[in-house]
Amino acid sequence: MTMLPAQVARLEAVRHDAPARATLFESVYSGKASPRKCIKAFCLDCMGLQSKEITNCTAPACPLYRRPYQRRGSDESYKPKRAVAASPQHAGEAQP
Repeated sequence: MTMLPAQVARLEAVRHDAPARATLFESVYSGKASPRKCIKAFCLDCMGLQSKEITNCTAPACPLYRRPYQRRGSDESYKPKRAVAASPQHAGEAQP
């Protein structure tokens, strides 16, 4: 797969700014990366190639906003999308 000129330019910038991340971006731009790696590269690119900043994302319009890997222990506003079902043996018992 041939990279677009914008991808070539971005890859050169990544090689200059964060050489350790170049392999990740090469695999993404060549179409050989897993969805997980593509998401990681997208978030890294958005957060200035700083992996620790991904947990501090403040872009609620982003479709990747508030994924489980962005969760912080002190963040009380986080609510998982899936509710945990009650176990069958306790379903009929009254709660104290």
